[in-house]
Amino acid sequence: MRLDEKKFQTGEIPQKIQHILLNFGEKQKIGISEYLRTFNQCSLRSITEHMDETSLSEIKRYLSCYLIHSKNKKVIITSGHII
Repeated sequence: MRLDEKKFQTGEIPQKIQHILLNFGEKQKIGISEYLRTFNQCSLRSITEHMDETSLSEIKRYLSCYLIHSKNKKVIITSGHII
């Protein structure tokens, strides 16, 4: 599904999930200096290599989450769920 066909619902996601998305999520440029991070198969493989099974099971309920951040990752613009 293309980015413009997805529907996004803003909302808070836990800090831990934000951190994981910033470090492991698939990165797509969506503006001049804004990036969308989501979970995909490649990012999940990377997460399983770096985290234990307990952490991975916590992440599973947030697989539909997204995060939009600045180029330097210091500003989180918005987050929520892809519906």
